[in-house]
Amino acid sequence: MYIRFLSSTHLRLNPDLYAPFLDAPYAANIPRYCARFIEAFGHDADNVGILALARAIKVGMDICYLDRSAGEEPMVYEFRPDNWKEGDEKVDLLYCPGHYDILCHK
Repeated sequence: MYIRFLSSTHLRLNPDLYAPFLDAPYAANIPRYCARFIEAFGHDADNVGILALARAIKVGMDICYLDRSAGEEPMVYEFRPDNWKEGDEKVDLLYCPGHYDILCHK
């Protein structure tokens, strides 16, 4: 829940950054979007929510998604906070519908 509120708070404090990525009626009502999709249980985090979290905690996130497409490598979606540079902190996550697992590298 704490992570959901971090993301929601960042969205609410910076609505102009995220409104262009939301459809009506949520683009004009960020608190409503946060209540329905970020803070509510039963919804997987979407791109807007993950980017808001990365920016709020100032840590990059790479999300690996095994979507059964051809090839040996998973799809990797990168989310970076402002002013992030290669070598800065980042977390690797594996997305499985319904939850995210932290990937640890040796």
